[in-house]
Amino acid sequence: MHSMDSSSFNYATPRKRGNLIQAKVEASEITPHQVSIPFDAGGITPTCCNCAYDYDGWCKHIIATLLTCSRQLERIEERPTLEHLLNRPLAIF
Repeated sequence: MHSMDSSSFNYATPRKRGNLIQAKVEASEITPHQVSIPFDAGGITPTCCNCAYDYDGWCKHIIATLLTCSRQLERIEERPTLEHLLNRPLAIF
């Protein structure tokens, strides 16, 4: 069985906005893969990656993102939720 190591991939910083983690994962392809990992109190809900993987389970880009998030918490960039952004007062110039 092949061992997956998140260091095999190059990342833009994983971003957490509310209950969603997003990352761009660069592997051997020219353009990075877009990964979205939503979660709630029960755990991870259905994930999404724009790679060609079409089998049961998670693709290697989702797994690598999860490994990075679990092993390198300092790399996750916290962002305000969309609700927070929409409810903040507008600046008037």
